[in-house]
Amino acid sequence: MNLRSRVLVWIATVGILAVLAAPWVLRFAQERTPSRARSVDLNRLRERLPDNLYWRLGVPTKDPRVLRWREEQERHWNRLNSKVLSNTATEEEIREYYGHRRKVSEDLMTFARLVLEEYGTQLPETERGLYELSLRMHHARLEELPQQLQAALARKRPQTSLYPRDRSSTRP
Repeated sequence: MNLRSRVLVWIATVGILAVLAAPWVLRFAQERTPSRARSVDLNRLRERLPDNLYWRLGVPTKDPRVLRWREEQERHWNRLNSKVLSNTATEEEIREYYGHRRKVSEDLMTFARLVLEEYGTQLPETERGLYELSLRMHHARLEELPQQLQAALARKRPQTSLYPRDRSSTRP
């Protein structure tokens, strides 16, 4: 066996040993290095925020009943939004729609804040950034809601005064 053949056998042997040892080396490295990507314990968060809308509207699921319910809810709120935008919603429906939007934003902000408080330093940067973005977007929505509610009510009031509730009067 010439020198070149011996070197090739030696390189192949070292390569095989490295491949066989890799899982143990990686496991040892993971045990010695604190994990930055600790997963979020949703069960613990649910205990802390049991009535938060995130559990009904946002938590990932494959349950067909939950998905169907969410689709029905989305259709309901989209229909109500259409009524608000077309000035065909009652004052009660307008208040219901904007109250729901407020509650959704408040609950999702509460959830995002808790995740960041509990897990923020361990989350990957992109995931942490998404929670922070969610907070900013819902905060901006909450700031806009009072003006949107007042504008919808203002559009509704002139229409209501044109068409009184008294059915005996004739409409123009």
